[in-house]
Amino acid sequence: MKFNIKKKDGKIIVEVELPHQRRYHPIIARKRFRTEDILKELELRGIKHGEVIQAADIKNWREHTRKGTWIFEEKATKPLD
Repeated sequence: MKFNIKKKDGKIIVEVELPHQRRYHPIIARKRFRTEDILKELELRGIKHGEVIQAADIKNWREHTRKGTWIFEEKATKPLD
């Protein structure tokens, strides 16, 4: 699985690509990634974020549904005046 996180213009952009499912050697099981899975991964990596701006739902059993992008607001670290 490719999991790429970028910070740009006050946003956190998460791009995910799952390996295509295979039933022959080497076997790759079916997987699905939703927003709650991304939230868990960001928490594990210690990345603080705000609200979801763009969400996706990806599955690895079809080529065109294996990639997705999530966009979050970047959490402000300083209080605003």
